[in-house]
Amino acid sequence: MSDDAPAGAVVAAGAAPSILIVTPAAWNRLDLDPRTRAASLAALVTGRLGDGADMLASRRELVAALRGFARDAAASGAIYAAIMLAAIDGVAVQASLVASVADIATAQPDPAALTAMLAAGCERTDDHESSTLSALVGECARLVTVISTPIDSDLAIPALVAQYAVPIPLTTRAVVFSFSTPNVEVRASMLRLFDRIVGAARWTGAAAS
Repeated sequence: MSDDAPAGAVVAAGAAPSILIVTPAAWNRLDLDPRTRAASLAALVTGRLGDGADMLASRRELVAALRGFARDAAASGAIYAAIMLAAIDGVAVQASLVASVADIATAQPDPAALTAMLAAGCERTDDHESSTLSALVGECARLVTVISTPIDSDLAIPALVAQYAVPIPLTTRAVVFSFSTPNVEVRASMLRLFDRIVGAARWTGAAAS
């Protein structure tokens, strides 16, 4: 379902605005609160797969995968996480989004400094590109890479990773959007989708400008 609820305050209350992240209908926001995560993710999976006995094993497998993803996202300091599971023209399309907060050196860094921050925390590959994106929240730095994701000891698949960083007004912190998808073959389409999500995000609250 489409989610237009704020991701939550990204810094101490009153010090800066919160960020509002809106995703298309195929995306589902994941509960990062350990107190409610298990029940809400189980309900999400049941809503997608139904409650029939024939889907019990599939439900358990998907719930376990989503709980692991949400747990890892929360442990890394995420303020927002969502996944997309869709079929387009008979092709399974998957993607994930994790938004987190990172410290930056100055309150108004240039895009090159933000790109360097993203690159420092990203796997180095020959397939990468950096650019900027004009969004409602301000000028974002964008870093795109293709990495190998291990499936087991003998298999790895490529994954497209796109990261965006935008400074939070009135602070020396930035919101980092991290997208990932195994659908590397539709790279341009996925990047357009990611650009639209970041481009539509906006600041909310009394301190938003």
